[in-house]
Amino acid sequence: METQIFPCFYMLFAVAKFHSVTLFCPKDKKLVKETLISPLAITFVGDKKILLIIDDEKEVHELIREYLGPVNAEIYSAYNGEEGVKLYKELMAKNKRPDVVVMDLNLSGSRRYEDLKKQMIGKVMDGVKATEELLKIDKNANIIGFTAYAHLEWGKKLKKVGAKKVFGREIGFDGFAKAILKIISAPAGI
Repeated sequence: METQIFPCFYMLFAVAKFHSVTLFCPKDKKLVKETLISPLAITFVGDKKILLIIDDEKEVHELIREYLGPVNAEIYSAYNGEEGVKLYKELMAKNKRPDVVVMDLNLSGSRRYEDLKKQMIGKVMDGVKATEELLKIDKNANIIGFTAYAHLEWGKKLKKVGAKKVFGREIGFDGFAKAILKIISAPAGI
């Protein structure tokens, strides 16, 4: 085991086995916390984060919430692109700008080829179109793709229109949660 020192107001993030972590405040040089943490036993000190999940699958929302459970965050859910754009506007109006938006590509609620194709060609709002709309509202929106279609041209298009990163579902919810935790713990976002 190795001891690491982190300044106050930073999230502690363990990516491997258990680590001994010491948290202190450089300003007054006081010890805040020393503990053993595991990869999913995350301690977050500081401002509450705001996350918006835009995905058509309720189970995905539940799993993301569960894996990000230890984070000091308000997590909002939208189940299609239109609802996501509307909710983002409402949050902005309440001075609750999301720190991260988790965006799926397929927002149709269907896996049928015809429905996927309508989204891919822009007839129905998909994650790409929703991302474009969010960036019209807030050019600095932190949009992170999490989709089964990341490896397709469709996934590349999401990145091209402004998503900061696009992760395939094959990284799993554990891997995705770790990536999101790194993003929201960075001093300037991504």
